[in-house]
Amino acid sequence: MANPLRRAVLALVFCLPSVPLIADDNAPAPVPVADDDVHVVGTLTAELDYRQLTWYLTVKDGESRSGFTGLQHLQGVELFGHASADTTSNVKESLRLSFEIEEVDGVSSVKNVSMSYMPGDLSSPYVAANPRRRMLRVDQHEVKDDKLIVSGTFAAELLFNDGFGQLLGSDASLTGGAGLIAGALTEAKRQKRDLEDGKFIAIIPRKQ
Repeated sequence: MANPLRRAVLALVFCLPSVPLIADDNAPAPVPVADDDVHVVGTLTAELDYRQLTWYLTVKDGESRSGFTGLQHLQGVELFGHASADTTSNVKESLRLSFEIEEVDGVSSVKNVSMSYMPGDLSSPYVAANPRRRMLRVDQHEVKDDKLIVSGTFAAELLFNDGFGQLLGSDASLTGGAGLIAGALTEAKRQKRDLEDGKFIAIIPRKQ
């Protein structure tokens, strides 16, 4: 029999489509997955280089890469979207949003926004390095029963973070062929990717 926390998370997930978090009638709803041990608690959707993609926020046995910290007037939020809905640990082709929500005198603001996408070859992430080309808006957020209900929109220009590859490539005398391969891989990488028309909707657990 499932423990109370697992039953509560499952109930929240299946209730999610009926929660009026965003006005768009076409907003994605979390979907059931084949693995009974992994449950979807939210989604990120966006156009990445003009391809419409969906990433899944998942939880297993109460553990998740997504979650929040903080109190009612300041929350740190981590939304970690997996490319498939049946995993809690695979970072390949994952999308990560991180930000803080601060409320002062009834007015909410978003701070310390970061976004990153890990390509399929796991070489190095693309990051939203230019704040003028990065946007994240929270439309609704509410802490309820030690869960954060949150929704919003996002967009960014993502730049390839080639520092890791350059480090290996410049150290060819120590790393041998591995350094040369890493340097060549960095040279061949697309340097910029566009992340547009993003939406998120989730019920995420409090991080311990």
